[in-house]
Amino acid sequence: MKKLLILSVALSLGATFAAAQATCTATTASVNGSYTYTATEFPFGTAVVTPPGTTTNQQPYSSTQVGTLIQALNGGGIFSSANVLYFDGAGHISIAASSASFMGTSVVGTYTVNGDCTISVTLTDVFNTTVVTAGVPATQATATLIGLVLGGGTELYLSVPQSATSTNGNMPLVPGEFATRLSIELIRTPTYGCSVASLTGSYGLIGRGFLAVSATIATLTAPATSATLQPVNVFGVVTFDGGGNVIPQIVPSGSPLGSFQYKGTYTVNLNCTGTMTLGPATSTTTTTTTTATALTVNFVLTPPITYPTTSAYSASPGGNAFRPGIEFTLTSALETLSGFGIAQ
Repeated sequence: MKKLLILSVALSLGATFAAAQATCTATTASVNGSYTYTATEFPFGTAVVTPPGTTTNQQPYSSTQVGTLIQALNGGGIFSSANVLYFDGAGHISIAASSASFMGTSVVGTYTVNGDCTISVTLTDVFNTTVVTAGVPATQATATLIGLVLGGGTELYLSVPQSATSTNGNMPLVPGEFATRLSIELIRTPTYGCSVASLTGSYGLIGRGFLAVSATIATLTAPATSATLQPVNVFGVVTFDGGGNVIPQIVPSGSPLGSFQYKGTYTVNLNCTGTMTLGPATSTTTTTTTTATALTVNFVLTPPITYPTTSAYSASPGGNAFRPGIEFTLTSALETLSGFGIAQ
């Protein structure tokens, strides 16, 4: 009897697990709140490198966050960006000014979570008021995205649909496999206010992307006439002073830190977006100078995460677990990168 009971329970649990595996727990309502996003579109193996802000699509776009994003999505070129979108749990997507921190103020799109945990998103450049022909209303460009919902709505991964006649370069590469040059990662974050004081201390930055090599380039801001694109991984160290400055550290003897660290300035908006202007630190003192052209990095702060110690999860006031994470992107005439930063 006992064996029959055990077998019965096992069969029951097996059926329960099977049912759970076949059911998606995410719904449109569970995708709700503030989501930081990083969007990156990588180039083909060889390509003419086009600086940010240019496109072969001549449709007018606004210069707003959503207008710039939709223009990049429809253009199919190389780009990266980071910002915040707000999902209301009822199928509407909003954005807000960088000076707002608590909710989206302008509806810019719609979304639907399907029963298999896929998601369909439409974004509209509602801010475009450019009239091309007199008497004809301004065309408000749209972009369609598809993707997956993970963790019941904790994270979203989006891209543009694939098509053999794609106008944005997202054509199928492998039959039966969704392989894309575009990736948009969204992480749900509690809505809270940020400032430059939110970033203090040393952070390690890890980035991945492509660098244009063997290119004929007039300036760092002009398009390359030809380029071979090399995949790269980038390590960096930045130290924030809490007041808007990225300061170099003193390099101890035998350390390779001098090859990793940067100096510059940074800003942080109330909605936890920000920018860094970085250049390599060229000496071992706190009075180093920058000799190379500065890089502009866009980033979004994510909530602090408590990491495990040798035996248990723990945190102490003021420790690394109470410092925010960083999701960043960078696009220039020479390189496209995206990555993350964690407090050291």
